[in-house]
Amino acid sequence: MTETQTSGAFLLRIAGVNFDSTMADTQDLQTIRGASLAYLLAPAETGEHLRAEFPDADIKTIYVGASEGAFEVADADPDRIVEVARAFLAGGAGDRRPYGHLTFTVAATPMTRETYRAATDRCLRQARVAQLQTPTCDLPFDAPATGACAVDGIRPATVDDHGPDGRPRRLSASVAARRAFGRQKRALFYAPRLSRPPAEVPDVAQSFADIVADPPDGVPENVAGKMAILYMDGNRFGRIRQDYGGRTADMMFSQELQKMQNALLAAIVDHCRATPGLTGVNRQGEMFLRVDTLLWGGDEMLFVMPAWAVWDLVGVIAAQTRDWEFVVPLHHSAGLVICDEKAPIRAMRGLAETLADAAKRHPEASLLQYEVLEGIDLPFDALDRHRDQVFAGQPADGFSLDMHRWADVTTGIRLLKRHFPRSQLYRHLRGAVRDGHLSDRPAAAAPEFATPGARLDALRDQLGAYGAAARPPCDLSAALFASGLGRGGDASLMPLVHLAALWDYVPEPPPAPEPTA
Repeated sequence: MTETQTSGAFLLRIAGVNFDSTMADTQDLQTIRGASLAYLLAPAETGEHLRAEFPDADIKTIYVGASEGAFEVADADPDRIVEVARAFLAGGAGDRRPYGHLTFTVAATPMTRETYRAATDRCLRQARVAQLQTPTCDLPFDAPATGACAVDGIRPATVDDHGPDGRPRRLSASVAARRAFGRQKRALFYAPRLSRPPAEVPDVAQSFADIVADPPDGVPENVAGKMAILYMDGNRFGRIRQDYGGRTADMMFSQELQKMQNALLAAIVDHCRATPGLTGVNRQGEMFLRVDTLLWGGDEMLFVMPAWAVWDLVGVIAAQTRDWEFVVPLHHSAGLVICDEKAPIRAMRGLAETLADAAKRHPEASLLQYEVLEGIDLPFDALDRHRDQVFAGQPADGFSLDMHRWADVTTGIRLLKRHFPRSQLYRHLRGAVRDGHLSDRPAAAAPEFATPGARLDALRDQLGAYGAAARPPCDLSAALFASGLGRGGDASLMPLVHLAALWDYVPEPPPAPEPTA
């Protein structure tokens, strides 16, 4: 379906860009959160500012989400509209918003006698050219500098501040503005999306250390100090918009997506409040969540949380997004990185995005790929190269977990943890690596395991014996190979790899409540 717009109307598009230099350039959670929240709010607030500045203009919101917004404007001078929008985003919001320290593109194009899609494409091209002509890092300052910013280590330090230990320090104007804004997330992010009384709106963590602090009893030591970064990207959301309509479809899609995302946010908050260890109390005596949202809206989401909590939270997200649809079912690809709390967030986010891209092999499904890192440095410089070195010959689908089968995967792993010794799991895994059964490189395998099929048969026999001895008896072979631990089919030994990597991150279910008399 196409739409011809009214005479004199033009399309205005606003988009945030250069995230690596304005949002992921520090390791300070409040600074990152401030930039993320500002990017989220900027398009809608720019639209409101334009309506106030041009009361005679007809400005209709087509969609706003994440860092982007599109508006249909009539009865106004497009050059003047663009000029005022750019001025607002360059600092016109004053001290309330750090927009002047972020990077935005503003583009406008006529829609007379054109389809909405053609106008959109032209705006995108204009914005791309403008982005390439814009510096990726802001360096201006108007006060005496005393070295580099204490947080980002790059920009000139021009603002007095105090660190977490109370000692004086100097920050750049950019970090100071973003950091101050990041403290307001409770009111600006959660409140309008949860529609709940103020007492039920959570506060936010002040640092990555706060997120991983105070794990509940029983969390393994090697898990307690780690955090998890979960990135989710919608599969073909832009194509779905294009295939099912023009301006009206974009408006409807944006509205429906916001409703579904708000319901997801409510489910995440409810899960955190009900899970011991996922909330804390700050110095003001207010409850805060140990799960933070660093990217929200549109077709992208980014969460950070304690590693010990990530498995069940993915289950909540998977259940909540399972039935999303707009004319056709909507699916996501996800990348999960489990790493040290001090790992560089910029690199970890980049790896999570790479994993999500690798999971897009089947856009009609919601798949997740993951990496568990034991140090603070990336162990490889390219995901494909790393996997080729270690797992050459394994089916590509074997690296993906099916989010729509998360409950089955969870049940299968918990069953194996309960009835199959970890020592036997590692014995088979070490043997498979030694014998070349997880790669296409020949090896001198033991006679009884000359082929991967022979090892699979031996493993199934052992799983069968342990399952028969369980009370009640259970099918451990099905739990390992048919639970969704990799989509490569049971001719692959990849489920062994997944089980070994995820063993400590799949918690046992809470004990059932005692029956009341």
